[in-house]
Amino acid sequence: LAIAVGVVLAGCAAVDPSEQVAKDRLEQARTAYAQAKANPIVESYSLKTLLDAEKTLQAAEQERTKVYSPSMSDPSKINERKQIFDDISRLAYMAERKSQTSVALAEGVVTRNEIVKLGKEKAEVQLLKSQLERKLLQQDLDAKASALERAKQQLASANNEAERAIILADIQAKEAALANAQANAKAREAEMARVEAEVQAREAEMARAEAADQARAAEMARAELAGLMK
Repeated sequence: LAIAVGVVLAGCAAVDPSEQVAKDRLEQARTAYAQAKANPIVESYSLKTLLDAEKTLQAAEQERTKVYSPSMSDPSKINERKQIFDDISRLAYMAERKSQTSVALAEGVVTRNEIVKLGKEKAEVQLLKSQLERKLLQQDLDAKASALERAKQQLASANNEAERAIILADIQAKEAALANAQANAKAREAEMARVEAEVQAREAEMARAEAADQARAAEMARAELAGLMK
């Protein structure tokens, strides 16, 4: 019985923990790559990183095939097997991180594009609002100018000083109101100029984002072509 127990303990001691670590990390790398590969935005926005992850995962798989080949079953190669398991763990970890990075990069691009799009839409709404306000201000200006002109005409036809005084006071009030409306219109014009500049900036940002997307699409096409030619 003591001999049997000793044999069992010796067998347990001989188990290399690096093998289980390599298995676990390789499985994690496979899962991370599969998830990234299945994500449609990854191939659209971070294909290069995904392909790099695939290449690293393939290298880990090749090392796994090597370590379990008949030629590595010789007990004298235990140290070499441990080194290969360590290499599998390292490559698998790198592949997992690259897969995760490809997803993060793609999601970052999508989020940025959404922010740019929302910013442009917000600026356009603000521009429409400013244009409507300018139209209403112009109508108000025209109404005040017409009222002032009528008051001046009434002044010319006033019959006595008391009536003239009332009309003069009215004219002064209308002139002040017109001046205030003109100042508001001027401020609104400045605000419109600012909003129009913001819209143009958003459009330029959208154009840059679209150009970047087109460049990524071209890169994806080149990568796919290169894959077919291998």
